[in-house]
Amino acid sequence: MKRLLRYAAGAALILAPLTAFSQNTDNPPPSSEPVFKNSPIDINRGRKNRPGSNHVAKIGFGGLIGMPISEFQEVAGDVIPWGYGINAAFRISGKSPVFAGLDFGYMGMGRNVDVFTAINGTTSRVARRNRIITGHALLRLQPNVSGSIRPYFEGMFGLKYFRTATEIENNRNNWWNNNNNRNSNVITVPNHEDVALSYGGGIGLNILLGENVWLDLRTAYLPGTVASYVKRGDVYPDPNDPARTIVIKSRSATGMLNHQVGITFSF
Repeated sequence: MKRLLRYAAGAALILAPLTAFSQNTDNPPPSSEPVFKNSPIDINRGRKNRPGSNHVAKIGFGGLIGMPISEFQEVAGDVIPWGYGINAAFRISGKSPVFAGLDFGYMGMGRNVDVFTAINGTTSRVARRNRIITGHALLRLQPNVSGSIRPYFEGMFGLKYFRTATEIENNRNNWWNNNNNRNSNVITVPNHEDVALSYGGGIGLNILLGENVWLDLRTAYLPGTVASYVKRGDVYPDPNDPARTIVIKSRSATGMLNHQVGITFSF
């Protein structure tokens, strides 16, 4: 009997490692390495964890608000230019976090509208509009981080174009059609134009909304060289000669802080 017990104990000692090895083979320990490394399945998993990280282009547009700063604010007053902006950036190489592109902005800087009616029924609408048009080349650094919130940083260099023009719209009744239709004629008369160098940088945040669609929050600090421009109300008819127009020009540095909220599409 004792001999049988010794045989059973010896067999148990021999079979124990084999049993453990069999269990480990059936249930291998978890590993951080992908099961199908370098396969399409692994690549798709990486794309899911890092949305947009493999895209080569980003195109965005949105509402734009400009805030004159320093000397520009002191001279221009409390005006707040606003309008819209559009930008496009392209990855400079396969996996680089650096994008290069262009940025454009269009902002109104105040306007005056007057309406005059002549004795013969002709109505003239005179609108004097001040505008700022910006154009910049940009370099964007957007780290290839994972997640649905992705910051970026920009350097920008370009121009600010200041333009003031008077738009005269004349409406008159068409006598040959019982005065039911109106004929409109618009004449645009430039009053002033100037250009300033513009440069600076910005910071932004992309927040994932859906596949390839991001909410874009962006602020750019853009100092500028000296330029002349026209403030609201500084274009008006000469009281001594209504055929002439008086234009009062202001002049200062053109620093601005631009804020943009919009949508970006990645491809």
